[in-house]
Amino acid sequence: MGDEPTAVHIRSARTDITPPTERREWISIEDPTEARTWLFDVTFLAGRWTCIWGQGCGGIGSVAEENSHAGCCSQGAWLSDEADRVNVERSAGSLSTSEWQRATRPGVRPSGLIEAEPGSWRTQTVDGACVFLNDPDHPGGSGCAFHLAATDRGLPATSLKPEVCRQVPIRREDHLTETGHVYTMVRAWLREDWAEGGADMAWWCVDSPEAQVGEVPVYRALEHELREITGPTVHAWLVDSLVSRQEARRRTGGPDRR
Repeated sequence: MGDEPTAVHIRSARTDITPPTERREWISIEDPTEARTWLFDVTFLAGRWTCIWGQGCGGIGSVAEENSHAGCCSQGAWLSDEADRVNVERSAGSLSTSEWQRATRPGVRPSGLIEAEPGSWRTQTVDGACVFLNDPDHPGGSGCAFHLAATDRGLPATSLKPEVCRQVPIRREDHLTETGHVYTMVRAWLREDWAEGGADMAWWCVDSPEAQVGEVPVYRALEHELREITGPTVHAWLVDSLVSRQEARRRTGGPDRR
């Protein structure tokens, strides 16, 4: 492969396998700075998913709610590594009590974190949701305290959040080969990515038609998150490829909602 992004269509030569109900389109890009191949889920990134929290979100519980306030924050957030923990501790320390509703609740730690397992940290949960989730009637604003504070300070909305909250509904997976080459998948966050809890979820926005109503494609709506994952060069190549794909569909009369 050269520097140009490559469209990848995975097909099976087997004739005894039932084909999937939806074929997914992928683009591969070779990283110019290291031994890494990026694989992007175009079907998702060019689609019209959007967060509908507060506008019909069903939450991630075993029973779908009509309009869940907790959304995907009901289980708290597991941190990815030590750097993530340090970032969340710093973010929590920057919040005022007017910004973070549950900061002074009994049992809530200054960092909002607990070591759930040796070496594994997550945000505390209070009243069935992440400790950083403000109630709908909170004077400082309803929803994620990190999100609200970042927006008020003119920062990207995800900049103060744990890594998993910065990425969902995007998932990054690194696969290391025996030769040291890394294949990095950037794709939709699926039910099974919630581990054991995914099978019990009654509703998940990524595969629900109700959330496929975005005004712009996902790669535009989540531009900051994607650039944070890939870096500026690979992100620019990805966008160029997706724009070229869209223009080609227009010329050929193909579906252009993406």
